[in-house]
Amino acid sequence: MTQILNTFPSLLTYVLVAPLILRLVLGGIFFSAGYLKIFKYRERSIEMFHSAGFPKPVSFIWTIALLELLGGFFLIIGMWTQVSALIIALISIGGLIIKMRHPGILHQTVDFYLFAIAIAVSLMFSGAGFFSIDLPL
Repeated sequence: MTQILNTFPSLLTYVLVAPLILRLVLGGIFFSAGYLKIFKYRERSIEMFHSAGFPKPVSFIWTIALLELLGGFFLIIGMWTQVSALIIALISIGGLIIKMRHPGILHQTVDFYLFAIAIAVSLMFSGAGFFSIDLPL
């Protein structure tokens, strides 16, 4: 049986850098999205979901925004990474479903939601990586 060698085997020493990068980017995106839903685009978001026929759009927007803020924050600091990634994945799956049923209601693309789901699931399996509170010993 032949062995296939890695092109850059010395980089495998830094395997915990990849989850760090992924959680900082995903956490930043979702923290920002939650912040914008509450403080900048609240009325616009409520109106969009109301026009799409969502029951209680105010409660819906606040719930999603708070989950995005908390999930994003916890990903950034690397605390409860797997739980936060699960929450972000579920929000992204919901966003993907909404985008497919009501294409004009959300600004993000289907690709965005697919990437967010893939990154979140990856973090659920890999953990937080370097510079995190819940780094396993």
